Amino acid sequence: MSMTVVAASVHAESVATVRKSLQSTYNKSTQAYQRKDADAACEMYDPDCTIYVQNGDSAGLVSVRDMLGKMMDLFQKISETTNIKSCSIANKDGVESARVSVTDIKYAVIFTPHGKRLAVKDVMARRDYWEKTDDGWKIKQSRILSDVGTVNGKRIDSIDELDLR
Repeated sequence: MSMTVVAASVHAESVATVRKSLQSTYNKSTQAYQRKDADAACEMYDPDCTIYVQNGDSAGLVSVRDMLGKMMDLFQKISETTNIKSCSIANKDGVESARVSVTDIKYAVIFTPHGKRLAVKDVMARRDYWEKTDDGWKIKQSRILSDVGTVNGKRIDSIDELDLR
């Protein structure tokens, strides 16, 4: 019985260690986002990472990085926080992996060509699948579970084009 307790304790410590390491990596990415450095914000992703959106479509890292760069060009002020909600780890055939659920909240201010200030907020829940590589932990796959965006407090899907002028 004591062997089970010891094994569970060691496993819990390793989950805590991995979780702390991954949260640190998320924090570095959010700091890069706030500096408007799209390349550094995407460093946590494996170059072959696939990102799945809610409707099942997928995108590669290059297209996501390009879109992020274009968004950063539009934003006047930006901030982001990413918090781990759950983390589990595995080791299969000597490859360490982690399954992490996060909530990611982005804020931005955009000015329209007519000078109207738009406050944008995006709240995303996603599941990231990490693997430990020679270059450290990298996201191999990310799945967006929910994504709710607002502009000036109104859901993006309910905004009239006139609200943006």
